[in-house]
Order: sequence, then C-alpha cells, then structure tokens
Amino acid sequence: GSVSNQNGRTDPITDYLLDLRQLDLPLMSPELLQSLHPSDLSKPLKYLSDPKNKSYIPKQVWIAVRNISEQLPQHYHDHNSTKNGHQQSVVKGFLSRNSNWNVNFCDNAAKDNFMATTFPNTSLLWAYTVLNPLIGTAKAEIWRLAVLYVHGGMYMDDDANIAAKLDDVVQPGDKFIIGKEAYDFDDRCFKDSYALSNASMSLRFGTANNAARLFDNKFFFNWAMFSMPGHVVLLRSLQHIVDLIKLEFLGDSAIKMAPSDHRGKLLQCASTFPITSVARQLVLECVHLHGMSESALRQVLGLHVGGVMFEEFGADIKAWNNDWMPTRWVKMLHNKRVPYLRVYAPPKPASLEGRPIQASHHKEIFLVKSDGKKHAFPDFSTFLRHNLSLKDVLTVSHAVLAALPLGEPLPRKSD
Repeated sequence: GSVSNQNGRTDPITDYLLDLRQLDLPLMSPELLQSLHPSDLSKPLKYLSDPKNKSYIPKQVWIAVRNISEQLPQHYHDHNSTKNGHQQSVVKGFLSRNSNWNVNFCDNAAKDNFMATTFPNTSLLWAYTVLNPLIGTAKAEIWRLAVLYVHGGMYMDDDANIAAKLDDVVQPGDKFIIGKEAYDFDDRCFKDSYALSNASMSLRFGTANNAARLFDNKFFFNWAMFSMPGHVVLLRSLQHIVDLIKLEFLGDSAIKMAPSDHRGKLLQCASTFPITSVARQLVLECVHLHGMSESALRQVLGLHVGGVMFEEFGADIKAWNNDWMPTRWVKMLHNKRVPYLRVYAPPKPASLEGRPIQASHHKEIFLVKSDGKKHAFPDFSTFLRHNLSLKDVLTVSHAVLAALPLGEPLPRKSD
C-alpha cells in the first residue's frame, strides 16, 4: 500500500522503494554499468588529449553546501588578519589563491538534480534516494564520489580549507589524491563474510600480505580529495556503497554494529570508510594477483596518499566550525535515533529463522523461530545456554524488529 506523509498525501518515492522489496537488487545494475564505465587504466582519458592539460586531474573544484543562498565562510574570500585588534595584512581566500580553477558550489537541490539526470534508473540513484533525507551528509557522501567519477577535479567540504595553491598540490602522474586520518586502520566495519573485511582479504591474498603496512595503516578521510574522471577507486567504492545500502535495506547488514556502538558508525562504514578498504584491496590485487612492482602500481593507479590531515598542504578540516548545530548528522543519527534509510524492506522471517536479533541500542535480544515470531530471552544465562555469544547477534533496524510478531518468551534455562 501507499505510505502517506503528515498531510495525507502519498509519497511516490516511498511507493517506488516499497515495490523494490520483492527484488534481489544486484551489486550493480546493468543500467548503472552503462552509466559508470570502468576507467581504462592503460590509456589516458579523453581529457588528456588536449595538449594544454598537464595533469590527469582537471582544474575544477566541487564543494557541497546545504543551500546556495547561504553566505560562504570567511576563508573562501580575501580577509584582513588581525592581532590584538589591529589589522596585520590581507589574507588571500581560497578562491583568490586558486583563481585558475573553476569552483562549483553545489547545494542539496543541485546534488539531487545531478544524481537524477546523470544516473537515471540505476542502482546508484536508488541507493542515493533511499537514504534518509534528514541525514543530509549521507547523500553528500555518495554525491562527492559520483561527481568526481563523472567530471574529476577536487572535492572539499564547505567548512574545510587548504592553504596551499591547488596547482602545487597536484603533480604530474597524480590520478587520485587522498589524505590520511590520524587514527589507525582497523577492522571495525565489515563482517568477516563481506569482501572488504580483513578476514575476506586475508583469505583471498594470503595471510602474509603485509596489509598493515599499507598507507601507514591509516584510514583515509573524504572531506577533501582529488581525482581524474573515471578512476577505478571511485568506481569500486560506489559499487560497494550500493551493495552495503542494499544489504541494510534488506535487513541483512554487512556492518558490525554492537549495542554500544555510536549509530554514526553505520553511515561511516557504509559510505565513508569503503574508500580506504577499496584502495587496500586494489593494491593487494595489483601486487599479489598481477605481480606489479611499486613503480608500475604508481603508474597505473596514480595513487598519491598525502600526509595526516593534509598537513603538508596547510589543510584545516574545520576552518569554519559548525559542530554546535543541532542538525549535525552525528547528533541527528545518534541522539534522535533517526533511521539511516527512509524505508526498509519488510523482513523475511525465513531468512532470520534461528537467528538471535537485536535492534541497535536496545538491550533486549530475541530469537526468531520457525513460527516467524520473535521470542525474547528471559535473561542472559538463558541466552548463553543456547550456545550463543554476542558475536552471533544480528543487529536489525527498529522497523524490522517491530514488523516481526511477538511470540511467547523462551523458557528460562538456569545454571
């Protein structure tokens, strides 16, 4: 049936998504594969045919803003520096420093229009649309990769800044530039069965793959990055993001979520961190499956991994601090328990049969039995006496848990 909004009107997008619940959505639909052509890494792209171009990365910047009518932060414009209340000098803003780069400020309407017109009838547009619009950055996480894949250039958050001239950042041979977080890479995100997990990669490439040495064992950030059009890191990241969102939609999440985890972890693992794991996967494939040398790997992927937080470029992740705002996605997602997706597929009891399940940040654990109902464990001792551990518990959405009929509590098993 139709889902109505508060005004009693039906939401055609929600109806469309509910119709998809019967489909086993593929990793990447044929339509999307037609829209996203894998880059031919052995040849320069069409962009390079112009002799004026000295770089794989075009001189254009994409900056996400919420509303194009809002005033830009000060660091984009020339401004006076002051000390003890006295003017010291004029500081050139980001726009003046990079006047030979075409800077595009894209608000939510522009981002939505780009995705709808560039990827119509694709699984990528479906994944973008199914995200909860209340979590604005969720869509922006996909858009930034998609716009770089299509057009290339640089992406930067509107509250970030890079003091260096962009012409000094991008070097000949660079095809993809990204920086490292300060904290170490770990296997926090993906269940062992998922292709990007450390367990899956160890099985594929062998345990002695020296994976810990890759990129100084750091996560990548995504608040600023550079890419040529069509880079394979972006393509594969978009593929995995679609797959991860599909699994969330179907109630079969590939993301490890413990009851104590911050709910922001779901968004980070579904759309922020895949780019790190994809880059690691590609390097291991090139080295262990294709026997590439480091120099050949550099030439093919053109991967330039910068320092921690792009310190060498004078970067500032919070040149404009907006963390105090109550609409920040971290607060919305965790404190107000806003669901990650706008709609979820109805649960299939058969797929949950015999599984212990739990809604995120709820203490109560249920066992789904063959009657299709959820049955509560009366205490933790009974849970353990079913030969279960907390690692066996499947975290499901609140909508999935609520849709399952409640059965009688399980019989108590005492010591």
